[in-house]
Amino acid sequence: MKKIIFLLFSLLILSSCDEKEVLPPPSGIGYNYHARQCKYAWALNGDSQILLPKEKKVSIDKYELYFTTLNISLDSIKESDLYDHQKLSDFYNYNRWIKSGASDSIMCPPFVVVAALKNKYEENHDIIIEKKLNDYYRRLSKTRMIFVDIDYRTTPIKNLNITASQDINGIKAGNSLNSLFVVDGYEDRHDFIITANKDLITDKEKIRGISIDQYLYYRPMAPASLFLKFRENVNVTAPVETTFSIEITTEEDNVIKCNTPLVTLMPNEE
Repeated sequence: MKKIIFLLFSLLILSSCDEKEVLPPPSGIGYNYHARQCKYAWALNGDSQILLPKEKKVSIDKYELYFTTLNISLDSIKESDLYDHQKLSDFYNYNRWIKSGASDSIMCPPFVVVAALKNKYEENHDIIIEKKLNDYYRRLSKTRMIFVDIDYRTTPIKNLNITASQDINGIKAGNSLNSLFVVDGYEDRHDFIITANKDLITDKEKIRGISIDQYLYYRPMAPASLFLKFRENVNVTAPVETTFSIEITTEEDNVIKCNTPLVTLMPNEE
């Protein structure tokens, strides 16, 4: 399965947490853990886990609804947060990039960019969660030395609801489409679910190909990222130009909503 590939900006990064909070990394690989609450979210369109720039057409069987979260808004990223070499790149300047017309949405999850900045806007580390993550990644460690940023959220959610601006597969615009979607995957090296009880679930059969109801059954912390796809029997009879909305409700009843850019869903090829 295709995955989004991002440059490992972490080579520029040293963990900013207190020495007492730093956990020994697995041999051969270094992990920088970034704890964040979920306060902002973005929904993006994808084609087989490749994010789509601007308005695109994609067959419904290849369509991916991508969801990503962060603890700050894009406007919070200041020029002073960037290293000198980053100031020339639109990759780190989302608003400038979007206003330039290069794209009508972000093309990389914000947490990937924030992890590479001087100011990482991270919050208090959860030692219980990070120990479990460290044990998990130790079992997956490679021999060569690289540094990888791992984002996790500390905000439990109790609901996630998907709607569309147009009718899809017999479901009216504005009504829940949860029954049409399954969880397809996660950002590279973020394929895990952390529960509200701080359990770490990494079994692929338990975290991929599951319904949204099954996902919520775990009482998960908000995901740093999530790929959702239509079930195999879902189709449209004609092209549908639509936007999607994802709304999550935290255990504290805070509601966070985000919308995708327009996308045209095409009928599956015979």
